[in-house]
This record gives sequence, C-alpha cells and structure tokens, in this order.
Amino acid sequence: LENIYNKDFVIEKTSFDFFHGRTYHSYAHPKESPELTFYVGQNTSTKEIEDGYHYELWYKQAKDELGPIIEKIFPDNFNYGVEISPIKSLSINEMSKDLNFKEYTTVQIGVSMDDYVITKENRDSEIERSYHLLVSLKEKGIKFIHFSISYKNRTIQLTRDKSRSISSSNELERWLTDYG
Repeated sequence: LENIYNKDFVIEKTSFDFFHGRTYHSYAHPKESPELTFYVGQNTSTKEIEDGYHYELWYKQAKDELGPIIEKIFPDNFNYGVEISPIKSLSINEMSKDLNFKEYTTVQIGVSMDDYVITKENRDSEIERSYHLLVSLKEKGIKFIHFSISYKNRTIQLTRDKSRSISSSNELERWLTDYG
C-alpha cells in the first residue's frame, strides 16, 4: 500500500481464509486519516493484492462535499444518501494520487422526505427546491447516475439522461409522480 499510494497506512488485524481460496484479508486506513477505513486483501482467483482505498476516498469526498448542500436545501429531510459508482480504472501513475471523485465516478443522490406530504399549496415550492438542489449539484460538476427525492405521497426519479436534460423547474415538474 505504501509503495502504491506514497503514504503511511495502518493495517488492522489480518485474517487467513482457509476455506475460500486460502487468502489473506484485512482492513487498513491512512495513518493521518483513521476514519478512512478500507478493505485490503487477496483476490481469491488471482491471489493478487487488491484494495478499496480510492473507492472509500471518493465516497468520503462525495459525502463531505455534497452532504452540506443537501442539508442546506433540505434541512427538514428524514434521511439522504450519497453513493458513488466508479466509471474508469486508474492507471499505475494515477494510483499514487488522491484523485477527486468527480473525475472518476458517477453519483446517486437520494433524499427522503417520507414524513412530508406534497399538497396543492406546497407543490410549486417543493419542485423549486428540488430544482435548486439539482442545479446546485450540477454546478459542482456532478455526473449523476440517479437523482431522487421521495415524499410521503410523491416522488421525483431522474436517470442520468433525464437529470442532464432538465433546465427549468417547469421541466422537473413533469417528473413529480404519485406513488401508485
């Protein structure tokens, strides 16, 4: 790990899996970032060492950058999720760098407003608020794979292509659907 990423790591207790490929497995974290824990171990087929450092780094970056935006626009949310999906492999040269998640992942955003009912009176303001979140995240350079806001009685679900094509709150309104 230290040779690949040019930093010091702490490796937790290592285990040997006798029954499933006779391989070693552990968890590690950068010495300076104990909260960034990731898997490291042998691939059961190839016996090569693999790890989840970049995935966990990108997930933390995404959550740290996007979470405050979601919380600012939807302070009354019941819950929200930020998930990432890597979109390209890293070259040997890139492996040693702490790369930004925006270049290498797509993002799924889900905001749960399960205790909040959409009514005639609040419909327009909720669509505007949802559009504001979508635009704020697009301005940060986020590549969506999925964007959703779920209310008690309605939902907005956008795929990658739909999220790219929305350019006004009026366009977003047509994606506010009833649970059926």
